[in-house]
Amino acid sequence: MHKRIRIYLLLFCVIGSCVLAPVVQAQEETPLAIQAKAAIAIDSDTGKIFYEQDATTPLHIASTTKLLSMYIIYDQIRTGKLSMTDQVTISAETSALSQNWQLSNVLLYEGQSYSVKNLIEAGFLESANAAVMALAEKVAGSEATFVDLMRAQLTTWGITDGTIVTSTGLNNAFLGDNRYPGSGAEEENQLSAKDLAIVARHLLQDFPEVLQITSQSQLTFAEPTGENLELENTNQMLAGMAVATDGVDGLKTGTTDLAGACFVGTVKRGDTRLITVVLDVTDATGIARFTESARMMEWVYSQWQQQTINGETLTIPKRQTISVKDGEQLKVAVGLDNEVTVWVKKGMDATNITVTPTFTKTSVTAPVKRGKQVGTAVIRLTEDTLGYLDQTQQPKTTIVVQKSVSKANPFELGWRKVKNFFS
Repeated sequence: MHKRIRIYLLLFCVIGSCVLAPVVQAQEETPLAIQAKAAIAIDSDTGKIFYEQDATTPLHIASTTKLLSMYIIYDQIRTGKLSMTDQVTISAETSALSQNWQLSNVLLYEGQSYSVKNLIEAGFLESANAAVMALAEKVAGSEATFVDLMRAQLTTWGITDGTIVTSTGLNNAFLGDNRYPGSGAEEENQLSAKDLAIVARHLLQDFPEVLQITSQSQLTFAEPTGENLELENTNQMLAGMAVATDGVDGLKTGTTDLAGACFVGTVKRGDTRLITVVLDVTDATGIARFTESARMMEWVYSQWQQQTINGETLTIPKRQTISVKDGEQLKVAVGLDNEVTVWVKKGMDATNITVTPTFTKTSVTAPVKRGKQVGTAVIRLTEDTLGYLDQTQQPKTTIVVQKSVSKANPFELGWRKVKNFFS
């Protein structure tokens, strides 16, 4: 993230914050249009997509890259290969990068040691590039090897359309000889807004403790000299900040010349946590990424709600019965079991449901008890075409036998065999 954005943000806090409330609180009657090159809003729990705008096109992502880097780092902590109290010794290359005041950084001294916890906090709040690079070197031995870990993690999540060449999101022009082998002299990381939503969702689901850091507007960075530096969060949507928005507790900003102003946000109200992504929201102050994110958050909360549907009231298409071998009756009705919770947008017909069944059994053998599972069915509002980040997370319920069927008596079974023999 570039330093000059900070000056504009401070001016905005004084001049512009008084006019933000109506923008954030407005509930639009017209279709939502976010002033960004790409945008997406999802439910963190299920991956339900509430809004998307050119969300599958890979774009430059700047320091929002650090969400992926932090996932790798926290995974190392989870597996016991790293701890928050471990010390990280700063290399000459990393120290030199920390002294580039064109970039977001905290000053790191060559040969000095800093805790993993301090470097993580600097990476999240100040978007400190050298701090993240130091962690990458600690974890993988080199920047390039850490990038390999990042690429492998994306592949594990099914993300194959991105370009990752740095641990930080910086343009390669700032890395010199430390850039990834074979990458371009001015190349930068690229992912789609949807890809970034996937990364953020995995981070929050697997390591929700990151919110204890990202929700802080300030933290103290311990210098080896014994002095303390106050870290200031670049996220202007936190309480007390320029675009303070109820429930926001993360997540990560990013800015480069190629990427423009980017932001991955998260907000929780009630039981619903949203993740939002905006890429390349270009304005003079860098504040529009926050106002546009706030607008998207407010819109989702005002337009979407969960609704419970009784599965027993729905009809399975094409197959309402299955065969019963050796039963008193040769067919038995099947239906949907259990209630299903679906997301419904204002104006959608919640009774217009598409049921997509998958049968694991096309026949059963008597005796059969009522409620025996014979398949599953995905439940979707027919008008909802946005879907989920992971389609396996769509609402579903079980397909069950709706009536118990006893085994036919021996005489009946014998008679059936005779009929079958002569038929």
